[in-house]
Amino acid sequence: MNQSVVLANMFVESHSPKLLDQVRQFVRDRRWPTAIEEAYVGRARQYILFHGKRHPRDLGAADVAAFLRHVAEHEQLTPSQQSRTHAAIQFLYRDVLNMLLPPIAHKSRPKQHPLSTGLGEKPVSPLLSITPTIAPVNPTPPRLLDRVHQAMRLGHYSRRTEEAYVGWIKRYIFFHQVRNPVEMGKSEIEQFLSHLAVQGHVSASTQNQAFSAMLFLYRKVLGIPLEHIDALRAKCPQHLPLVLTPDEVRSVLAQLQGLPLLISEMSYGNGMRLMECLHVRVKDIDFQRLEVTVRDGKGEKDRVTLLPQTLVQRLSDQLAKVRAGHVCDLDDGLGRAPLPYALAQKYVSADREWGWQYVFPASTHYKDRETGVRYRHHLHETVIQRAFRNAVQQAVISKPATFHTLRHAFATQLLASGYDIRTIQELLGHSSVETTMIYTHVLNQGGRGVRSPLDQLGTSGQPIQPRIG
Repeated sequence: MNQSVVLANMFVESHSPKLLDQVRQFVRDRRWPTAIEEAYVGRARQYILFHGKRHPRDLGAADVAAFLRHVAEHEQLTPSQQSRTHAAIQFLYRDVLNMLLPPIAHKSRPKQHPLSTGLGEKPVSPLLSITPTIAPVNPTPPRLLDRVHQAMRLGHYSRRTEEAYVGWIKRYIFFHQVRNPVEMGKSEIEQFLSHLAVQGHVSASTQNQAFSAMLFLYRKVLGIPLEHIDALRAKCPQHLPLVLTPDEVRSVLAQLQGLPLLISEMSYGNGMRLMECLHVRVKDIDFQRLEVTVRDGKGEKDRVTLLPQTLVQRLSDQLAKVRAGHVCDLDDGLGRAPLPYALAQKYVSADREWGWQYVFPASTHYKDRETGVRYRHHLHETVIQRAFRNAVQQAVISKPATFHTLRHAFATQLLASGYDIRTIQELLGHSSVETTMIYTHVLNQGGRGVRSPLDQLGTSGQPIQPRIG
């Protein structure tokens, strides 16, 4: 890249770094090569800096033409390079900002290539000529579901939430005979939600999830404000969390072995969720301070929780096994772990470093469909869930306990041991102390601590004799 582009990249985009993130995400959604992504983001950044960090929405065709002339003259671009530069700016306006610009004519004539004969060659138009190395800009606007995916990824929603919202939007569209959501509104949403409550018999939390998907579609994607939605919706019930006693936890853990046992003990020992346990990397464990750092937990929040001293030696043995496997992968040209967001571009070799490897890696590699790079991901959550479900059955426990029940048992045991509610809130990562207060029911033995009148009779199981006369 030329010196002017390199200098432009050194500036800090103080006016709107989110716009460049949008450009990057739009390119990735089209699964174009990384070279195109960097070129488009670099030209968009250079265009903004050329006009004094003004937002592209405040600029017009004359400003675009001035930028293109400046780049062509000062960087001495070939006709194909001019075409790529124009394609990047056109992509910024048409695909990212959803704006149409009038045709832009270049006043500077492209220099003839030294090897060109000039005989029988058609002039190269900077507006139309795009070399095969740069993917042509699709003139059709992105589809609705593609826009939903883009909006959710720009908002850093989790992949599970993204899949759920897209699924509800599909059901909403098919419920109304494949009508365009732009043509529908408040009444159609009320019909859909009422159908879920009456005919679908879905739970209150499921209704709320569908309602949130509708709000996201209209407000964030379509930009259509919604009035008050008056639909039949169930009231959210107040359920108490399912809790296992220490004896029940002990009997379940006795049925486990290997990694399922180690991960289950970690969850019961510090209250981490299943995916939080699996996402732990080597750098997140501090054996000296007996701490585990949870990265990007629920709500993209980091927190620090405790490391049970009982697991120190076994975790050290697990890391030794992972280290040996990582060295073998490096010898085979592998040893990469997927990095969050764009860290792989910022730190090129970080995915091979020991600190970024997963503590509980998968047994096989997978190939990233966008980059073609082979990574070793963490262990799949279904492996642990299946093992824990079988352990509950083998322990002959009638409660419908899942792996998440260990997190509830951790909180209730800390409360029963006398720890304050604020400490437990921070360890669990709850945003509000009201969420943690639901565990206080364990402090009230036998229904709010009340002794039954039947127990006060002292009958010891003997039938009460009826009174005669």
